[in-house]
This record gives sequence, structure tokens and C-alpha cells, in this order.
Amino acid sequence: RRHTRCSRDWSSDVCSSDLYLSLQKELNHADRHTLAAHPGLRHCGDDISDFADTAALCQSCDLVISVDTSVAHLAGALGRPLWVLLPFRPDWRWLLGRGDSPWYPTARLFRQPAPGDWDGALSAVGTALEALLPGTSRPRTGRADKLLEAGRRPTRGPLLRYRYR
Repeated sequence: RRHTRCSRDWSSDVCSSDLYLSLQKELNHADRHTLAAHPGLRHCGDDISDFADTAALCQSCDLVISVDTSVAHLAGALGRPLWVLLPFRPDWRWLLGRGDSPWYPTARLFRQPAPGDWDGALSAVGTALEALLPGTSRPRTGRADKLLEAGRRPTRGPLLRYRYR
């Protein structure tokens, strides 16, 4: 498994008014530390027993933000709003030069602008997230890079925003 680190700790830009769910099945020490430092993040991996549980969580979310994982494909197949972060040279199924997916009509694709540039992809997601959630009580720094990325490893797992009802 390939691990890629971002040049900055995106977890410091947690949106305080929203609850985010991490569906990573396994967490390393750094991931656990990040989650413990941010009460707006909830790790659900320990409570998921099968893919039906994962599907139920996806169904309860306003938006699924993930890299190319099984959860991203599950959310897309369920028709849930989905944002997928992709490497500069993605898997064939994501095609090239487009921001959508013919297989998942609810998916929006965020690609690395250059090989290894996760910060650029995360910044684009942050800008889109700010546009989606205007008027929230999130801290503003003047930068458009508000994506929470638990564990600072964009190749590790999905992140979901929970809908309060």
C-alpha cells in the first residue's frame, strides 16, 4: 500500500459546526491522535461489522468525500452526493480530463493538478465545501482550504459529513 502525506496538516481546519464521520476501518497512532484532537470527528470504523453498515452510514450523510476506495464506489452506486479526490494519474475508470463520472452521476471529481499535489486537490475541495456550506460558524482564515483530512493521508479512507435530523 502506498501512503502519501500532504505538506500541511489539514485537520487543523475542522469545521466546528458540522460533524464528520471517518469510515477508515483501521487507524494508526497518528490518525487516532488527530481524531482525539477534534471533537467534530467521529470514527465509525470500529462499529462497522459489514458493508450493509457502511451503506447505511452513507445513506445518512449529506455528502461523502473520499479518495478512490470501496466506500466511494458504494456511495456512488447508492446515488449519494460524492466527491472523490484522485491522483494525477487515476485508475482507468475515472477517465481523464473531466470532473464527473459516467458511472456515478452524483460524483464530482477533484484531481491532483500535478503528480503528488494533494494540497492542490484538497484546496479545490475546500473551496467547493465553502461554497456548499455558506454562513456556517466555521473558522475562516481567508484561505480556501477547509477540508478536514483525518490522518493527513488522502489515500487512506473516506470522510463523510453527517446530516442532523
